Amino acid sequence: MANITANDTLSPWANRTQEFLDGAKAMFTSPFDNATNVMYEFMCEEESNCDTDQFSFKAYLSRWMVAACQMQPVLTDQIFDIITPSAEAAAVSCSGPDGNVCGTKWYVGGWDGTKGLGQQLSALETIQGLLINKIPKLAGERVPCSAVCCDAVCKQKLEFYSFSS
Repeated sequence: MANITANDTLSPWANRTQEFLDGAKAMFTSPFDNATNVMYEFMCEEESNCDTDQFSFKAYLSRWMVAACQMQPVLTDQIFDIITPSAEAAAVSCSGPDGNVCGTKWYVGGWDGTKGLGQQLSALETIQGLLINKIPKLAGERVPCSAVCCDAVCKQKLEFYSFSS
């Protein structure tokens, strides 16, 4: 919505997006001094009691934050302040058997002995997030062209419903 309405820092949608990012940073970055801005799953990592789903949650958070860089470019530096150290730590955690198994606790400085699809997915999503600047920008300055709305009539409807705050 911030991209369709007034795409500036005064937009209520831009403010809401900033608040989501602030909340994610407060909740999902490591509380440990040796791992500033490294993502972790606060509900289970410290106690080592993550379930299968929780191992993959960092993947979704990474993907959504990186996608936000294209939809709300003003957040890119703040997002990369999280994605970059997280990707570096994730890469170091992928030092398990044969050097290609990723762990869960990215803040320990190596592989933590855990393995699974969620750990691999989380590391992959976070590391490949660093490539966001290598892909084309979204179509349109104010109204992005989506897969379901690329024709002129749909764009006119989006322009009609656009408003400035």
